[in-house]
Amino acid sequence: MAESASGVRRLRHVEGLDIIRFAAALMVVFYHFAYWYWHDCKCVDAKFPSLIPYSWWGWVGVPVFFVISGFVIALSAEGRTASDFFRGRLLRLAPALWFFATLSFLVLLITKEDSLPRAGLLFAKSVVLWPVGPWVDGVYWSLTVEVLFYAIIFVLLASRRFDQLWVFAKVWFILTTFFAAICLIDLYWNSAGNFAAALHRVRDSYASRYLLLTTGPYFVVGLTTYFIYRHGVSLARLAVLSVSFLAAEVSIYFHALPMEPTEHFGVSPFVPGLIFSVAMLLIAVSLIMEQKSFSCAGASFSPIVRVLGLASYSLYLVHFITGRWIFTLLLAQGFPKIPAMMLAVGLCIGAAVLFVLALETRIRARLASGYDRAAALMRGTGATPSVQLASRRV
Repeated sequence: MAESASGVRRLRHVEGLDIIRFAAALMVVFYHFAYWYWHDCKCVDAKFPSLIPYSWWGWVGVPVFFVISGFVIALSAEGRTASDFFRGRLLRLAPALWFFATLSFLVLLITKEDSLPRAGLLFAKSVVLWPVGPWVDGVYWSLTVEVLFYAIIFVLLASRRFDQLWVFAKVWFILTTFFAAICLIDLYWNSAGNFAAALHRVRDSYASRYLLLTTGPYFVVGLTTYFIYRHGVSLARLAVLSVSFLAAEVSIYFHALPMEPTEHFGVSPFVPGLIFSVAMLLIAVSLIMEQKSFSCAGASFSPIVRVLGLASYSLYLVHFITGRWIFTLLLAQGFPKIPAMMLAVGLCIGAAVLFVLALETRIRARLASGYDRAAALMRGTGATPSVQLASRRV
């Protein structure tokens, strides 16, 4: 922990959260490689029916990301101006996004999955995280959700109402919990008719995820965890945390319920919720350990843990299009399917780590320099402020 210039006690990083981030990214990667590519997408020949019980729930890594974002972004916004917060988020998101979006764009052209005009349009939408897909990479939907959450924090900072974040969180909590309750009541009564049909369309739509209706409980869990972490336990905070956690479980359950493994392979739709519960417990343990100044990794492993935490974002961006392309190339060369999958995943991890170690800081420095020059010109000073890249990368 460190004191900022404004006197706000800031979180450098929590090693446990780094580990959980990386594990969540691996869950999503394994879900796509061992289940989605061959079962839903049908874009690879290798099939892994025996791995269905261990892979189909890997998508729950995304809700885990959202919870961590709710916590970390609120904490990182403390004591910052809106412009400083915007700059920090831009420098964190853009380098990896632009680099791997370019890589995905090239893969789409190489594999002829899209024509140049269409791939170019998808690329343009991706680098600005346009809220309506498709994008050059399907996983970008979750980034658009993240950006909307960032926008809310930005508006609170810009209007100097960040101290009203708890009020906002409670309103958000009421709306998302109410919607989750309606969905549960509909499930219990097995209702039909126009209302039920409309409810199902809303519940299962991308719009409900993007507008933070079905994804909202994850962020509220993260925000409430932040308030408990910063201001202590209270009955109201525990109540909001507990009910939001249940609303998050409801959202996960309804996502899992129509999936084919639950309908045709006898897999329980409660498994993803159980995995989510374990992740939430690990997050709580990590934060308690951090507050007690207890490191969950030895001193010699801390830098490795930090790199893996940072690389989780890059791994998420590189695996879906580029990773699938590598996978198909290995299969075409005659590699057995399990070794091909392991090697492709390993190469994706290697690419993510290499980007963090060798490229990300350089790209961020250039972006920061250009951003600061543009900001100075817009202020009419013509001065170029010195570029100071924060060592803390949330």
